Amino acid sequence: MSQKLLSTYTPLVVFPVLSALALKLTIGNAVASGLAPELESQCPDTFESLPYRLQYTGSNAIDVTLCTLVSFFHLAFTPPVRPLLTYFLATFFPLFAIPAFEAVRTGRPIVLALPVVLGLAGQLWTIGAMIPLYWLAFILSGAASAKPSPSASSSVSSAHAQAVSFSLLAGAVAPSVSLLMLEDPYVTALWQLFPVWQLAAQAGHLLVRPAKPGPGVPANGFGWVQAFYVVTFVVGSSIHVGTLFAAPSLRDVFLPSVAPRIGEAPELNVLNLLQWDAVFAFGSTLLATVWFARTTSQALTIVLWNIVGSVVVGPGAAIAAVALWRESYLHTEIPEEQNKS
Repeated sequence: MSQKLLSTYTPLVVFPVLSALALKLTIGNAVASGLAPELESQCPDTFESLPYRLQYTGSNAIDVTLCTLVSFFHLAFTPPVRPLLTYFLATFFPLFAIPAFEAVRTGRPIVLALPVVLGLAGQLWTIGAMIPLYWLAFILSGAASAKPSPSASSSVSSAHAQAVSFSLLAGAVAPSVSLLMLEDPYVTALWQLFPVWQLAAQAGHLLVRPAKPGPGVPANGFGWVQAFYVVTFVVGSSIHVGTLFAAPSLRDVFLPSVAPRIGEAPELNVLNLLQWDAVFAFGSTLLATVWFARTTSQALTIVLWNIVGSVVVGPGAAIAAVALWRESYLHTEIPEEQNKS
């Protein structure tokens, strides 16, 4: 009963509650504080000469939605918000890398097949509110309890690992760098669809370099997955340490307000939303990694690492390290001739 309580009933309660709280403290606070009406006023249904009310697609409904998102992010480019935005965009890649690699893992549950849905939902309703639901599906589907297998039934093939790594670089990293550097409304609008660009880049890579057909087990891509998580750890920890030393006030950068910031400047409400988004996105993922453990001692070690690591190297790097540990565990019993990538 205790095992079922931990593996089924606990996530059924915890992760939906986290998702609901995230919606309340991000979108709910945005509405209550006046941020949402402020953004909507910049994006009327009728086309007007306003900075971000542009004809992005020619569809009025889509253009209004994109205008709202663009208006939000251009407030995030202002000095009070930009340090957190840069931090979030530079360290959030494990949040999308894990679903992307899981989607191409041999024998993965069908419910984890389309991480693009998670990405697009996160763009509309915040990643902090959507990713707890992903982890709920991840745990209940049995993916969290995957074990190493001599048949490589839990591995990621080399072709798919390369494709996912390329897609994350071309479809997520490059658009995010462009977003921060160019501060152009059209680039910002295109960035909203980065999960689609990621999917397209992955499909394109597999088209050019498909998995080699033939008998036997395909080459294992552990080396590629390992390299990606190592790079993510290095980048995330560097950004974290740099932000800690550069920020004049860590409270202003990282700590959100529970109550809506009514009457305050719109950019401060944007900051508050992004702070809560980061709290729930990273927090729910750190919590979900506890289900990677196979023993009580492993679970306690992961909890301790997540707490200490989040402070020292940052939550993004801490998550990357645990994901790498899990990948190494799943790789341990794959025969040597299948490990070559």
